[in-house]
Amino acid sequence: MVKSIIYSSVFLLVLLNSFAFSQYEGDFETKSFTIIISTKSYRSALRKAQEAANKLVIPMDLRSLTPDKEQGLTSNEVCGCGEKHGYISRGRYEDGKYISIEYSSAFEGFSKGYYIVVVQSGYHDALNETLPSIKKQYKDAYIKDSEVYMGCSH
Repeated sequence: MVKSIIYSSVFLLVLLNSFAFSQYEGDFETKSFTIIISTKSYRSALRKAQEAANKLVIPMDLRSLTPDKEQGLTSNEVCGCGEKHGYISRGRYEDGKYISIEYSSAFEGFSKGYYIVVVQSGYHDALNETLPSIKKQYKDAYIKDSEVYMGCSH
């Protein structure tokens, strides 16, 4: 009797745990990012971002992010919910063609600790179409994919 209660309890815990994780699986999407440089220096990334905005005639949007020694990037902006969320990486809300500086540690599968200059983000096929024109100015430009959390930040 005791064994059956233990086995039933373990089964129930495993079942509940798998349900809890499965509800987050749908909160992720694979997004792609066209990157022209990765550097440990925010100042170098900023110079390259400004240069790229001029060369590629693409607007730059730093999204009120500032360098932070502990977090890489941070923001003091207050969300529509009334809270500060700090750094939320590109790809979650605002896909498209604009230049930003992102912190690589926030992206799954990226090397940690780099400031990356991103020229565009979205779905891989769409970015692949415009990559050749970007490579005319930045021959080392490449597309990298990452899983991006699309769920609630609260």
